[in-house]
Amino acid sequence: MASSRYMPPRLAQPSRTRHSRRSRRERESTEPPENAGASELDYLPTLVVRFSDAPRTKKGLVFGSNPNCDVVLDIQGVSNVHFSLTFDDYNRPIIEDLGSLMGT
Repeated sequence: MASSRYMPPRLAQPSRTRHSRRSRRERESTEPPENAGASELDYLPTLVVRFSDAPRTKKGLVFGSNPNCDVVLDIQGVSNVHFSLTFDDYNRPIIEDLGSLMGT
């Protein structure tokens, strides 16, 4: 079960086409990339967390493979209740391991 906070990649991976072998005189010029200003991160899925929705517990947002977590991560190696995300008084993020087996 994917989290409702899951966002697919912003951009699709460019297709790789096979070119036939040509001599240097026969080669066409290289086309500019479709998404020249794109970052590698634009091709990866993301997670959207809006803090206008208050966390349900004092632990903050709880991440893990358990369907009752705030953010469900259906990934091998993620514990039932893996970690929490909160913020300190200066709005700096704090990630706390909640006893995960593989570490955070």
